[in-house]
Amino acid sequence: MQVGLLWFDKDPRIPFMQKVLEAAERYHEKFGVEANTCYVHPSILPAGITVPGFELRTRATILPHHFWVGFAEDAEPAPRITPIETAAPPMEEETRPRRKRRAA
Repeated sequence: MQVGLLWFDKDPRIPFMQKVLEAAERYHEKFGVEANTCYVHPSILPAGITVPGFELRTRATILPHHFWVGFAEDAEPAPRITPIETAAPPMEEETRPRRKRRAA
């Protein structure tokens, strides 16, 4: 990985996967390329976790709570999950039920 983006997120309420995906989204906004690799400190990598589309690598030189994301040609990322269409198509305007107004 030649170029990367260093992302910091110490919020314990945010899941690990979401932190990686947010860092990757910012990387894509900045560089116009999809990230496929994320380096983290070994102490913050949950056991057995995979992030779709990413190879997670540990390096002791990365500070805890920092995520270094980028594109590596030699990466072997986890398979991406394709979203399943579960939402119904939007209803036509005439067939939509009208909302009831609350009494004042």
